[in-house]
Amino acid sequence: MNDLIPNNKQEMIDKLLENLPANVEIEVELPTKNKVSCKQDPTKPVTVRPMNFEDEKAIASQKGKMDPINMILSRCATNINVAELITPDKLFLLIKLREVSYGENYECELPCQHCDALTKTTIKLGELPITYAGDDFCDPSEVFLTGIKKKIKVRLIKTKDEAYFKDPSMIMNHIWRFVEEIDGVKDKTIISAVIEKMPSKDIKKIVNAMRSDLGINTKIAFDCASCQKESVVELPIGADFFEES
Repeated sequence: MNDLIPNNKQEMIDKLLENLPANVEIEVELPTKNKVSCKQDPTKPVTVRPMNFEDEKAIASQKGKMDPINMILSRCATNINVAELITPDKLFLLIKLREVSYGENYECELPCQHCDALTKTTIKLGELPITYAGDDFCDPSEVFLTGIKKKIKVRLIKTKDEAYFKDPSMIMNHIWRFVEEIDGVKDKTIISAVIEKMPSKDIKKIVNAMRSDLGINTKIAFDCASCQKESVVELPIGADFFEES
């Protein structure tokens, strides 16, 4: 389109945009440290760039058709397959995207767990603690079920699995999808049938293995401005998360 703008007008546009911040992308290390196959090219880094107006328009045009978070990550993060991201890596990228787009200071109101009063707080996103994968991390992980006394392999929840968790009641119906094998057996029809007969303690162990403690710690501790008592709540990520504080 710029080719159609007369030179004098283009010069005026360039002058008005002379203080436009550079659209600099940053390299990031995912909490899983490339131990989950979500990179498009394992030899290259993952980068994140700030959101821009074109991204906002793209999200608006796809309203109701595609998850906005998945879409914005696919546009602003490079060298990743969004569908293969496990939950901790996805949350990490989302917070990094907000940080690089609007700065690390995030102003929000946190609810007190004792008196329900709201306390205005500024959270430095860049200082949130991150747990990275250790040498022993692997996906799927091996778990021993004490009920049926068998070893199983369970994989972590990924972006592509989110449809199975829209309703809490759906989780139990889809556990079989996350069990890769039971005592070496990989047939999903057999796995599903075995799961139906498992004791509750084995089911709970599988569900726990589907999740990971890796990634950014989003629990925020603060003293209530009203009752002075300490509360610990989750970082609020709502509609205003991607706004300048």
